Amino acid sequence: MNTVILTGSPWIDSGQLFPNLQKLGIKNALSTENNTDLTIGSWHDKIFSGKRSHEYRQVQLGKAWEQSVSEIFMANWGQEPWGWADSRSLWLLDFWRDFDPEICFILVHVSPEQALAQAISQIDEQIPFSLDNTIATWLVYERELLRFYLRNQQRCLLVDLERINNDPALLIETASRLFSLELDDSAIDPESQAQPAAFFNPLASLLAKQALQRFPEALGLWEEIKVSLTVLPTVERSNSYDQIMQIPDAITELRSVMQGAELALEAMSKARDEQLTQVFVCNAQMEQQEIEFQARIKQNELQFLHQQKIQETHQEALLVKNNSLKNDLNTLSVNLIKEKNLAKESQTLINQLSSERDNQARIAAERQQHIEQLVQERDAQSDKVENCQAQINQLEQQRDNHVKIATDVRQENELILLQLHQVQEELEQYFLKNLTLENELKANDANLTNERKLAEERQQHINQLGGERDNQARIATERQQQIEQLVRERDAQSQLAENRQVQINQLGGELNSQARIAAERQQQIEHLAQERNVQSQLAENRQVQINQLGGELNSQARIAAERQQQVEQLVQERDAQSQLAENCQVQINQLGGELDSQARIAAERQQQLEQLVQERNTQNQLVENRQAHINQLEQERDSYIRITTDVRQENELLLLQLHQVQEELEYYFLQHLQEQKLREQTNQRLTRVLGRWPNFVDMAGLQIVPAFGKELQEIVLTATDVYHASRHIEQYSLRVQVKDENAAIIIERPDVQLPNPLLRWPVESADETTLVIPVKPTKAVSGLAHLSTSDWQFLQALSQTLGHALQQGDFQLSEDNRKFNPAIWQQALTQLSQALQEDSDCLRYDQVRLKREQVNPDYEHLWLHVSNLHYKGKQWPSIEFRLSAALVKKKGFSSHPKLEFPQPETGLPLFENWQPDIEDDYGLKMELRCEIKTQAIDIHFWNSLSAADQSLLLALISYLPLFLADLEMQKIAINRSWQDWQSLVQGTIATINARSIELGIESSCDIEVIAA
Repeated sequence: MNTVILTGSPWIDSGQLFPNLQKLGIKNALSTENNTDLTIGSWHDKIFSGKRSHEYRQVQLGKAWEQSVSEIFMANWGQEPWGWADSRSLWLLDFWRDFDPEICFILVHVSPEQALAQAISQIDEQIPFSLDNTIATWLVYERELLRFYLRNQQRCLLVDLERINNDPALLIETASRLFSLELDDSAIDPESQAQPAAFFNPLASLLAKQALQRFPEALGLWEEIKVSLTVLPTVERSNSYDQIMQIPDAITELRSVMQGAELALEAMSKARDEQLTQVFVCNAQMEQQEIEFQARIKQNELQFLHQQKIQETHQEALLVKNNSLKNDLNTLSVNLIKEKNLAKESQTLINQLSSERDNQARIAAERQQHIEQLVQERDAQSDKVENCQAQINQLEQQRDNHVKIATDVRQENELILLQLHQVQEELEQYFLKNLTLENELKANDANLTNERKLAEERQQHINQLGGERDNQARIATERQQQIEQLVRERDAQSQLAENRQVQINQLGGELNSQARIAAERQQQIEHLAQERNVQSQLAENRQVQINQLGGELNSQARIAAERQQQVEQLVQERDAQSQLAENCQVQINQLGGELDSQARIAAERQQQLEQLVQERNTQNQLVENRQAHINQLEQERDSYIRITTDVRQENELLLLQLHQVQEELEYYFLQHLQEQKLREQTNQRLTRVLGRWPNFVDMAGLQIVPAFGKELQEIVLTATDVYHASRHIEQYSLRVQVKDENAAIIIERPDVQLPNPLLRWPVESADETTLVIPVKPTKAVSGLAHLSTSDWQFLQALSQTLGHALQQGDFQLSEDNRKFNPAIWQQALTQLSQALQEDSDCLRYDQVRLKREQVNPDYEHLWLHVSNLHYKGKQWPSIEFRLSAALVKKKGFSSHPKLEFPQPETGLPLFENWQPDIEDDYGLKMELRCEIKTQAIDIHFWNSLSAADQSLLLALISYLPLFLADLEMQKIAINRSWQDWQSLVQGTIATINARSIELGIESSCDIEVIAA
């Protein structure tokens, strides 16, 4: 089942593109049979509703979504092919690729210029326009398109929106061929092949093109996508009449766009005012936060003083209770002594034992109450310890907050220091630029000084430039001193920041040790609490035993009363006296055991009292330690507050210094702009001077080294610090030879380390190390024909200057040689200057560069850029033309060469009769078409040119082999071999020579083939 998905960025109009595919039989997606509301569009709406609507990444779907979309695919099972168009499908490309291997994708690319132009045209007052957001959105969508296309090229078609809008048939034919769709050729509508673009706004396009220069990342991605676009068949059409008919609509749209631009400017000004208001509000909020921070610090200090007073009150209460406990302990000691005396006396009398037993029970109850009271006091002490621990935790939290504040302040210091370093680097860059400008001004001043010899009326202005140069040097020296001072201040600030960082690290270590001590003390408190619980449990068990003994004593008392009655009865009976004595003895023994048990219980209670006293002392010691820890934390808090205050003051000082450096940077930047403006004025002045005196050459000195022989005389002219136009050479050497009244100039090619005396070495002498230029050249032997334009002008000016120096005697001989006659060499240089002037009709150029190579299945071209072209007294800064081949064969090359001359972006066109009649993707152009096999040529184009244009065209054609050879020497790699292009050029030249009579050329010798 063939399924086609058309998707792209939000700027594509799927309602315009998908109907073209429907003409080919690609049917629209149907809804499911069970649920007519479930369509492919509603399925997308459910997926991208909510948070997914703002996420730019591939969406991962679960089984439920796959099942629902499977129902849609089953509903469209019967119609083939079918598909849909939706820009949201871009974020489901991975899902569709894995869902069905027969799905094909048409990915529509939109250029950043067109996206920006469309966004500018749709500016609304209620919706703010953001240039950065538009470019960022375009980058996200186009990167995702390119990523998916490069990984799935077998199933994808990547096309340009503007290209398929101009010619929908290209999309139809390419989709049918790539996806192997059996489509009807009659479905292609010929009228639809010339539809204009859906969106055209000249002003918006111009604004978008200018704004796009600020985003090199978008331009780079655009170039990468253009290289990766699917190659579409080339169809040449002329739609000039349709464009003329659209001019009124374009003017109306231009006016509406201008109104929209004015609204956008108003919206931008409002947004700027709102941003300024937000900045003021943020500053006020920062000041308010600082005031609140100071208030919180004062409030924390008051709370700490209040807690300190409460702690002192608790300590006084503890001292009072400690004294009362000591009194109670003394009382208990006296009572124990009394209990021991009473125990001894109870050994003697049975009647006193009962009373002593009651006393012991009462004393035991009192002691139990006292023990319970001590336990309550111990619990109160534990609560106080817990409160102290809570205070310690609170102070530690405050300490952590201060540490965090100190960390933030340190980070802020580091950020300010980083900004200071960046500003310092910018100052250094501007200082280096100023030094460069000063060096250039010095060079320009030297040139103006030499110019004064030729024009005395400019002497006053040159003196003024010299004074300005001295001022600039003095300003540069002062700036250097300021920069060194800033560097020293920066190093001092860095050292201070490092010292404070060390202090902060030390304080952090101390805080960690205090936290470790607090944790150990917390463990001790928990251990004491466990021991207290054990003691409480032991006291409860002993209380139970005491209650059991009391019950036993009561029972014993009751038994003793009964036995007393029996004794009284037995007294009356004599026979029962002995039995009564035995019973009394038994009671005495029992009471003695009870007294022993009471003494043992009293000893245990004494031990409990001593243990409680020890616990109370431990609690007091713990309270004192906690108080000392609290005092230490308070000191640390005060130190942190002091450090925070110092760091804040230091931040304010650094911020003030940063503002001062910023002001100095602005001052230096303005100075840089002024110096740059002065440099431009100086360059313009030099350009005007060179326009009036084109042969002006400035040099510092001339040294002559003669070498005379019997037949050959030779001198070596070495000029130092040579300046001509914008060309500067530190040392330039020429050899002049005279033999039999015939002179020649010899230029030697130096080593690799030294600069080349010629801007471009002639191709015919590429393998030679010397270039010989006869003073009276012939057509057979001439070294002047293929010199570059700059070298030809330079040699012409240099020969005149050297001849003038020989005439004036402004030179220096290497040795005293009386045979040296300057007149002979002056005549040779004068003849060379005349020969150079007479050779002005040749075509010359400086450099040739390959701007672009285009390779299509049936068309290829080399886009050449030639700089500083000169021909018959006319000079062009640069020209561009394309050497192309049409109807390229798969095996072999082409026999249909063309020379395409596009309309230049700036400056005058190449030909006088500029009448472009063809328009392609690059704009208007003129072209000369040939057919090599039948030797046919475009006579209509040839006749439309003037005689001067025809002569220039023949010269360019004759130099084509030289251009190609120059590019080949530059090691430029192209898709096809250079020999194929040379063969195509040779065939073109042969065709022109064969049709020379029809072209009006006097003879075939007018155009020569230059051997590469």
